[in-house]
Amino acid sequence: ETTIISSRLLARITNIAVRSGDLVEQGQLLLELEKTDLLARAQQAREEILSVEARLTEARRSLERAEQLHKRGLIAIADRDAARANAASLEAKLGSARQALAEAETAVGYTEIRSPIAGRIVDRFAEPGDTASPGQKLLSLYNPFSLRVEAWVREELALSLRPGRQLEVELPGAARTLSAIV
Repeated sequence: ETTIISSRLLARITNIAVRSGDLVEQGQLLLELEKTDLLARAQQAREEILSVEARLTEARRSLERAEQLHKRGLIAIADRDAARANAASLEAKLGSARQALAEAETAVGYTEIRSPIAGRIVDRFAEPGDTASPGQKLLSLYNPFSLRVEAWVREELALSLRPGRQLEVELPGAARTLSAIV
């Protein structure tokens, strides 16, 4: 089980917590990317939510007044409809602002790259200060505890193989014979 670790963001690497040969656990922090601009974007989204919520509260009060005045015949239908449209527009803006915050917080989460599996760091392709781009190799990780053997088998023998069947596998290079499951 081999995994290439890469970034989902274009950002400067601020810290790499592992070196080649290190054993890591699943979920362990491997490296960190610069996140100041992403934190600022998340804070900006929070402030936008507060702004839209305040305007929406005022628009709802205006709509209530417009409904009451319309029932008494003191304002036109168009004015009441404009108050409804304003409140609906601000509700939509609030939803959009909340989505922007969720997106910004997700991006901040991508600045901490954690190990997807337990295993050993095989290669380190980057250093702190380098710029990581999406898909660029940063680390190579492999799990030495889940090895797989692939072999060509003659058709007449392959017909007798069934998933779950136990076989002996000889590894001449390691001078070992192991038990394997198809």
